[in-house]
Amino acid sequence: MKVKEFLDFLDEPEVIEKIHTIMGLCSNRQNNKTDNEFAGAEAGSDMQIQAAEQQNIIMTQKQQIQDLQGLLQEKETEIAYKNNVINDYAGKNTQQSELINALQQQITMLNAEKEQLSNQLTVAGNDIQDLQQQKLELQQTVEQYKTELEERFADGWQLYQRYFALPERDRQVLTSVFPAECFEAFICGGAKDASLEKIWDEVYRNLSSGNRATAYLLWEIFEYFIKLVNAGRIEGTVYQIDDVQEGDKYDRELHNLTLDSKVQGKVRKVYLSGFSNIYSGRNIRKSIVYVE
Repeated sequence: MKVKEFLDFLDEPEVIEKIHTIMGLCSNRQNNKTDNEFAGAEAGSDMQIQAAEQQNIIMTQKQQIQDLQGLLQEKETEIAYKNNVINDYAGKNTQQSELINALQQQITMLNAEKEQLSNQLTVAGNDIQDLQQQKLELQQTVEQYKTELEERFADGWQLYQRYFALPERDRQVLTSVFPAECFEAFICGGAKDASLEKIWDEVYRNLSSGNRATAYLLWEIFEYFIKLVNAGRIEGTVYQIDDVQEGDKYDRELHNLTLDSKVQGKVRKVYLSGFSNIYSGRNIRKSIVYVE
């Protein structure tokens, strides 16, 4: 029998009553004994006292055992709580470990992409350096070209500067000939067959409206581009300013009269020379003359 079971057995009412009965019988027997047995009665009394003391010790130990069992239960409850906490943390740690692994994989991928972008950036940087070098070389070539262009087209450069010094209203009609305000556009725009007619017409318009300064400048520009167009033709000289002199006989095929002119006679004043295509023999613009 275990200690706990034995202690529980001693607490049974029947057992306690039996113990008390035994102890009472012992006491009666002791009273009937002779003096020779008195010493034994005293010994029985001592045993009863010892049994009572043992009972108290047993009760004390039982209480201690109950207290210890309560503490043990508390510890078991605390241990269970700690185990639950540990399990929770273990689950969280597992999730965190999985998250950490996923983040580490993403970091690895990002590092690879970063390295790839870094390589691309290096290549792009080299390309930019090459392009900057090419740009510098092109700028130097353009500057050299402009210098050569200005030297080769010195008269054109002066006319270009004078023309774009005019008020915008005086240049507006010829924007189709000179679409941009750069020297290259001035040369390329003016050196066309169709541009000659437009420039001549603008000379005549300004001359008729009394804007003589602009008309004279445009006439210089017209003469310059006649030469430039002829220089670029395989046939050689194609366009020619008509040679009209005072004293020439009036020719309706070559001349246009001023408002105060007679309808026949000789040329007394040339207001504006016309021009012709000598390759085709066509008079493009008639000369403006005064006849009397």
